[in-house]
Amino acid sequence: MRLTAIFEQTNHNKLFESVALQHFQKVYWFGFKRKAL
Repeated sequence: MRLTAIFEQTNHNKLFESVALQHFQKVYWFGFKRKAL
């Protein structure tokens, strides 16, 4: 039972990191495009 909980926590953290990274890349690209113009 504990192992499953730890696995779910790790999975959730990876998912959160993935979403945060995608969001960061969008913001970074938006700033880059504005500087290029």
